[in-house]
Amino acid sequence: MVTTRSTPVNSETLQWKIDPDHSKIEFSVSHMVISKVKGHFRRFQGTVISSGNEFENAKVEVTIDAASIDTNNLQRDNHLRSPEFIDATNYPEI
Repeated sequence: MVTTRSTPVNSETLQWKIDPDHSKIEFSVSHMVISKVKGHFRRFQGTVISSGNEFENAKVEVTIDAASIDTNNLQRDNHLRSPEFIDATNYPEI
């Protein structure tokens, strides 16, 4: 995760905006026990709220566009967007 410049929330708390051009939300899942399917979400946004420049107890808020799932296989991606999995039509954000 890469963040843009922080914005002071108060004297001790900073809010960082996640930079989607330099960050990724990726996943890997087992498929049929013998292989792994890797993918990512192309569209998301988020913030990190921290105490100063320390991230030990930071709070992270992320919104992911469910329809932006990408496993490099259009047929599989459409299946993952369906009600059988993510149901991106009824639940557009993760």
